[in-house]
Amino acid sequence: MAVPVADAGVNEALGKARAALSLARDLRWVRDEQLHLTLRFFVDLPSAQADLAAAAAAATAASAPRFDLEVRGLGRFPSHGPLRVVWAGLGGGRAELVALGAALQRELSARGFPEEERPLSPHLTLARARDPRGSRDAARAVAAFAPSVGALGVQAVDALVLYRSDLGAGPPVHTPLGRFPLTAALRGGP
Repeated sequence: MAVPVADAGVNEALGKARAALSLARDLRWVRDEQLHLTLRFFVDLPSAQADLAAAAAAATAASAPRFDLEVRGLGRFPSHGPLRVVWAGLGGGRAELVALGAALQRELSARGFPEEERPLSPHLTLARARDPRGSRDAARAVAAFAPSVGALGVQAVDALVLYRSDLGAGPPVHTPLGRFPLTAALRGGP
């Protein structure tokens, strides 16, 4: 379950970051149309459980207002040694995203899904090392470039999307199975 990232300005800024890091050839970049912020990952979701997850997303979305989320800065996982993932961080709106994730977890729990083992730490995955052991060259490139990266733009958060992820030898492909617009009015607003 995720929030899609499709703002043209954010994608353009991320493209510039990608270009700046293009010398780190051992990175596999996520395509713009596949960018999303994962709120809950399911390893395997049979169709009956997918229906329950969709119901949880619909209930969460019906009670959540739309908000803006700032994409800000770059980082990496793990923080030391060979890099395996390049990510963009979040600024304003991060607390609202975490609250949305908590509301989704409550709805999922009410439908029999187990609690997540780790707390939600939202980030936008931009690239993965081609070698599963990681890349020292990419780690050096990110370390040199990341301090110069500030705000990358603002993304409207207006829906939850249930994706099916197909992981193979190439880049992951995330296919939307359901879209659930956030429809609650802002407190104190219309």
